[in-house]
Amino acid sequence: MPLLNPRKSRKPWLTASLRILLALFFIVSGLLKVVDLPRFFQVVLNFDVVDGPPAEWIAIVVPTAEIILGALLLFNLMSAAVLSMLGSMMIAFTVAIGMAWSKGLNITCGCFGKLSEGPMDYPLRVTANSGLILVIGVLLVINLKRPRYQRKPGYTLPKRLFEEK
Repeated sequence: MPLLNPRKSRKPWLTASLRILLALFFIVSGLLKVVDLPRFFQVVLNFDVVDGPPAEWIAIVVPTAEIILGALLLFNLMSAAVLSMLGSMMIAFTVAIGMAWSKGLNITCGCFGKLSEGPMDYPLRVTANSGLILVIGVLLVINLKRPRYQRKPGYTLPKRLFEEK
C-alpha cells in the first residue's frame, strides 16, 4: 500500500496536504472556542461529565491545546507526538459524545464555537470524529515509518583543537 509506505509513495503532496488541512482544522476549531470561552465552558458543563474547576480547566486547556498542537502540526514539528496527542483528544471527545448520546442529552457540540449552534446529530458527529481519528492514525503510521536522519555514533571533536600551540 503506497500511502502507508513512504519509500514507495509517489504522492508526498497528499500526506502533506492532509497534515496541513488537519492542522488548520484544529487551529480554527481552537480559535473559535477561545473567542467565546464562557460559551465553551457552558458546552463542557452541558456534557454532564465534569463540573466545577475541572470543567473550567477543560474549557481553557482544550482550545489552547488545539491551537498549539495544530500550529506544531502545520510546521511539521514533533509530528508523531502531536498526532498521538490529537488522536487521544479526538478519542476522548468521541467517548464524551457517546456518553451524552447514551444519556439522551439534547446539547450542542461546541466543536466550532458559535458555528455549531444547533442540536447535535450524534451519529453524524461520531462518524465525523471517527473519520478524523482514521486520518490522524494514517498520518501517524506514515510518520513513524518515515526514515529518520541518524548521526554517526561516537563522533568526537578533532584532536587538533586540544593541541597546545
